[in-house]
Amino acid sequence: MTVRMRAMLLVIILMLSLSAIFLFAGNYFNEKYLDYSFRRFDSQLARSFGLSVSETERKYFNAAHALLQRDKVLSAFLAGDREKLFLELVPLYREMTREDPFFHVMHFIDKNGVTVLRMHRPDFHGDNLTDVRPLVRLMNRTRERLSGFEPGRHGIYYRVMIPIFSGGEYEGMLDLGLNADFVIEAVSKHFQFKSALFLNKSYAGVINNREEMIGAGNYYITGTDDPVFLTLGTDFTPGREMLLKKIDGAYYSFHTAYELREYDDAPFAYLVVVQNIDAEVQDYRNARFYLVLVVFAFLILAAAILHYSFRVMLREIEEGKKTLSAQQRTDTLTGLPNRNALLSDLEWASGSVMILINIDRFKEVNEVFGIGAGDQVLKEYSVCLREYISSFESINPEITGEHTLYRLGRDEFVILLNTKTELAEKIADYISNRTDSEIIDYQGIEISISVSIGISGNREKPLQSSDIALKISRERKRAYMHFDESMELSQHQSNNFFWLNKVKQAIKEDRIVPYFQGIMDNRTGEIRKYECLIRMLEADGSVVSPGMFLPIIKKTKLYPQLTKIMLRKSVEHFNGGGKEFSINISTEDILNKDIVHYIQNLLKETCTARNVIFEILETDNIGNYEEIREFISEVKSLGCKVAIDDFGTGYSNFTHLMNLDFDYLKIDGSLIQNIHRDEYTNRLVKSIAGFAGGMKIETVAEFVSSQEIFDAVNELGIDYSQGFFIAKPRPDTKPDDFT
Repeated sequence: MTVRMRAMLLVIILMLSLSAIFLFAGNYFNEKYLDYSFRRFDSQLARSFGLSVSETERKYFNAAHALLQRDKVLSAFLAGDREKLFLELVPLYREMTREDPFFHVMHFIDKNGVTVLRMHRPDFHGDNLTDVRPLVRLMNRTRERLSGFEPGRHGIYYRVMIPIFSGGEYEGMLDLGLNADFVIEAVSKHFQFKSALFLNKSYAGVINNREEMIGAGNYYITGTDDPVFLTLGTDFTPGREMLLKKIDGAYYSFHTAYELREYDDAPFAYLVVVQNIDAEVQDYRNARFYLVLVVFAFLILAAAILHYSFRVMLREIEEGKKTLSAQQRTDTLTGLPNRNALLSDLEWASGSVMILINIDRFKEVNEVFGIGAGDQVLKEYSVCLREYISSFESINPEITGEHTLYRLGRDEFVILLNTKTELAEKIADYISNRTDSEIIDYQGIEISISVSIGISGNREKPLQSSDIALKISRERKRAYMHFDESMELSQHQSNNFFWLNKVKQAIKEDRIVPYFQGIMDNRTGEIRKYECLIRMLEADGSVVSPGMFLPIIKKTKLYPQLTKIMLRKSVEHFNGGGKEFSINISTEDILNKDIVHYIQNLLKETCTARNVIFEILETDNIGNYEEIREFISEVKSLGCKVAIDDFGTGYSNFTHLMNLDFDYLKIDGSLIQNIHRDEYTNRLVKSIAGFAGGMKIETVAEFVSSQEIFDAVNELGIDYSQGFFIAKPRPDTKPDDFT
């Protein structure tokens, strides 16, 4: 079989496969759309039902409150005068039943759960409902207004109940009830669909006429006698997936529109809606038919086009393969072999030496002179590198073997040499010196450049090892570095050593300083306190954020030195003043006896204890309660106060508050930042503030960064605010202007 025949067969198989996939996908998405339509219908049903129940609840809560606003009604109930109460309510009850045919129950019950008056059965009274009616028991326990569905002697009713108080004392309750069929009426009114209530048989024991109900599996069907529902049997289980069923030649979909739940949130009945979907089924069938026609037409058209253009396509493929192969190995800007070519060549280049060259501060060339200047530098420098290598060969005849120049991308070049390491170092030194004197002209602008160079003879990881050598040559300001095993420290370790050395030098040169951030009293609008925050100054006076070095130093023996410096400088700054100031202290500091002794001596020497607040991080491991409690007790005996910091980020927050004697609670900024736009966060912060207030602990909101957040903080009754909107950290304690 010829190549063309094999290709034709392959394409035909591919087209048939694509057609099958297209048919499958079209059918799949058609079914998904149908399913989406049904789910959207379910959602609309649930929303409509929910609105209907909410409107009914609001209407009858208002009606119940209006009834109890009538002095004669309330006084008659409190006096136990059933006859007077009945006469007062008769016109109101009649008006409400005329207005709403589903309204039936108006029921007054005393605080012991005993019926005082049923307007729907005035002669039946004196019965105790505590053991019969769960909502009555719940009302007597909570004494708050309630609503919900409840099965009763005469069927399922929706109950709205409010407590009756007199002189602050609980006296009983008012119960208004509607037949649950009102939800069926709501569905019929809004959607013109058939609906019914499915009552779980296990909840039907209290209903008097359950023998007359229609059974369907584990449920009784109420509120309808439509034959569509009577055919269900055990085929449909409410609360689960929608059911599609063909009945008497027509297609129907059965949907659970809403769950009717008891007071304890357990579903006991379901509102089920049935929809005729003959039109949807016919649309689905039509879509499948047209889909098959489209696929068939596509196959015929594709076969004709393929037959006509196959030869041209094969020729273009062959030409494209050749072009693509060249493009994949060539850098388009400089014309040099690229990274792909280098990686391919490394597979067979044994015993080669790699020289990695990186243009220093190339990013600045792009930023100052533009991308065009950067491209010009790369093109001209690639020409320069060729000339440097050629010139070096002419003056060093001992060089033998092949060499290749590559551009890796951005500002990096590689020379792969089949020569000795000593000669590679000479070449690198020569390239560095020649580059330093090179001037590249761009539109009349003279641009000078320099390079960093790394050399590696490592056979396993030549690129990685030469890159390590290059970075070290740049750090040490050397023309080049040759890789050896001692350089293989991880970047993480190098970073740790870097900051460790910087902090050591900063301590030696007294460049560890406190900055002070004002804390506003929300009740007076004044800056009443300051938090002392650690900063490190560079030799030129620039400020280094603690996030850069503190996490690393915390794991070293330098950390206690930083703690002592912050304690001493903060106390010295505020000594003799009247402002309170807080200092962060970790559990590691508290467990360090030397630090604790230092704190005690410092406070006694300076007499500043009454103004000091120690902030203990909530995110630290506050598990050593005895040691923490002992520390708090000691500093409080000296006159200090204690705060728990970053509250809300840990796991045992409220346990900390109950076990340790804190004066202030600082709510974590991750919560405060969202209180003005996230209702859940707002409620969480409100509960924290309320809990703290109940324990006589003052609260501080951190990260108050805008007017909206500040307003929300004040609305929640938080005592203090801290953040950039109030005051930024600064090296003095002069408060920022605040409007």
